[in-house]
Amino acid sequence: MVIAVSKEPITRRIVEDEFTLQLKTKGLDAIASYTILADRSQDDQAVISKMVGELGVDSVLISRLVSKRSVRVYYPATVSHRPAHYSKWHDYYRDGFAMVNTPGYSTKYEYAMMETNLYDARSENLLWAVTTETGVHNLNQTLIKPYIGSILNIMAVSGLIRDSSN
Repeated sequence: MVIAVSKEPITRRIVEDEFTLQLKTKGLDAIASYTILADRSQDDQAVISKMVGELGVDSVLISRLVSKRSVRVYYPATVSHRPAHYSKWHDYYRDGFAMVNTPGYSTKYEYAMMETNLYDARSENLLWAVTTETGVHNLNQTLIKPYIGSILNIMAVSGLIRDSSN
C-alpha cells in the first residue's frame, strides 16, 4: 500500500498514483491508499491497520514532505574585455577601453526534503528509510515522476525490490 501524507488531496493522489504506477511497471502489486481510505481518515492508524489487514497488504510505503527551504544566491556584476584583434596600434588602443558589463542579479532556488519509509505490514516495523533533498521549481508536478523513479532505483539498489519488467 502506498500512502502519501499531504494536507492537499490532489497532491496525495498524484504522488500515490505515480508510486503505484511505477511499482506496477516493475511487476509489483501496489494500491494507492486514497482509493480505499478517505482523506479525513488518512491519519487514523486504526482505520489504516484494518484496511491493511483486510486487503492482505504485506508492506506499507509512506512518503511525506518533511520541509522546504529557499536559498537566495547573488551573482555579482562582471566586467570583461571583449576579444580584440591587434593588427594595428589604434585597434589595440580603442579595444583596450571596450568593456562588457553584466549587471549583478540574484535568484532563488527552492529545495524540498522528502522522507520515504517502508514498513512491514504484519509487524509494523520499519524496514527501510530514505530522506532526500530535491530542487524544485515552483513545486512543479513534472518533478514527481523522476523523483519517484529515483526512490525506486534506490530501493532496487538496496535489494528491496526487483525489476521484473525486464
